[in-house]
Amino acid sequence: MKENNSPWLAQLSRTRPEISLREHITSDVLIVGGGIAGISTLYYTLTKTNRSVVLLEARRIAHGATGHNAGYVVSEFEKPYKEIVAEYGKELADAGVASIEGAWALLDELAAVAGTDLPRETLVSWGGYRHFEQFLNKLEDTYASLGPKGFLDKVLVSDESLWLEALPEHLAALCSTVPTSVISRALETRETIYHGAIPSKTVVTNSAMLTERVLEHCLRTYPKRVRVYEHSPVHGIELNATSGMAYCGEYTIVFNEIVLATNGFEDFYIKNNAGEPIDSAFHHQVHGVVGYMTGYLTNHPPHSAAMYFYRSSSTFKDPYSAEPYFYMTRRDFKTDSHQKLISIGGPEVHLEYREKYYRDYDVAREIYDSIDIFLQAKEGVGHWQQQFRWHGLMGYTESGLRLVGREPENPLLLYNLGCNGIGILTSIYGGRTIARHLSGETVPPSIFDPKRRQQDL
Repeated sequence: MKENNSPWLAQLSRTRPEISLREHITSDVLIVGGGIAGISTLYYTLTKTNRSVVLLEARRIAHGATGHNAGYVVSEFEKPYKEIVAEYGKELADAGVASIEGAWALLDELAAVAGTDLPRETLVSWGGYRHFEQFLNKLEDTYASLGPKGFLDKVLVSDESLWLEALPEHLAALCSTVPTSVISRALETRETIYHGAIPSKTVVTNSAMLTERVLEHCLRTYPKRVRVYEHSPVHGIELNATSGMAYCGEYTIVFNEIVLATNGFEDFYIKNNAGEPIDSAFHHQVHGVVGYMTGYLTNHPPHSAAMYFYRSSSTFKDPYSAEPYFYMTRRDFKTDSHQKLISIGGPEVHLEYREKYYRDYDVAREIYDSIDIFLQAKEGVGHWQQQFRWHGLMGYTESGLRLVGREPENPLLLYNLGCNGIGILTSIYGGRTIARHLSGETVPPSIFDPKRRQQDL
């Protein structure tokens, strides 16, 4: 089996020709990166401004992290809400939460553009917790950021534990006590180690197909304003006071503004001729985390589902941990045969600083062994047929938040950058926000603003 065989790319059907840059060109806006972030930025720039846009992708559209993710969408941050409040203040923290919650409507908009046959389902997912402190922290974080509306159903607490008595009154009111077996059934596991289960909203979709479909819409609708080039990596950017140049092989792109819509692992230099150097800025301090996933096809059980399994005792997910948590989603895959795709992930490996990531390198045996061990407790696993193994690179910023906005040292450079493990909604929000900047709108400060140094916050 191929070591990086993504089900999302297996579903992708492309008829669009792949065109590489073969001439010197000019454009109002240059977007670097053709994943969900770049295409969202492209779509909103075209629909909300009258600017001409060139988009460059180093490889193929949607074939990076967008085509090698877990295929589920949640409106969460890796960074705890209380830490965001401590760094930015409650007003900006609440505005940031509201921005990402509002991105559900943006996802709906893009999905409508992509067509009714886009694989997409909205589910109530269950997160299973083994350790009380982790469970309590998640409850407190969700309640503080969203209030009671952040819980789509009653939180389940085992009546065989003492957890309910240990909860503050306002959190206990959100809970129902049930036998441990009920929690195990909700999580579809034979294990009885989980004493709490928290419900939340999850959308499962194919972000690679969404990205490709939205791009096709842009090319059809705005043929005179957009040009897209694949297999066209940028190797250098120069910024002046009113314009800039990007270098792609022997060709030059002259632009008025440029957007980096990447995961933060650029293989190019940035020379700022109108301010302080940018090469040492935060986007060169992004750390890489590789997430690993497996996919199985089955006809049983027939319903879709999403579950998360917090087995370790760490309070919050550590992006440098090999086993932060496991997640499992089950969704329609081949509707003509009623097949379901079960996607399972969790193991992650931290890349050393700026270490090169290769999509097709050999994967250590213990990576997928850990998933196999996890599967031993799952119900119905004997009916599953493994078809896919894949992995993708996530960029973790120093702030723990996506970076969206203008570069402080030269406003011609904008960012919709970083994944931090939860990237689809924030990428789409970032695309809409970049379009606001490009339209000349005054965009208020946010927790996503690029900052050069931590002391600037």
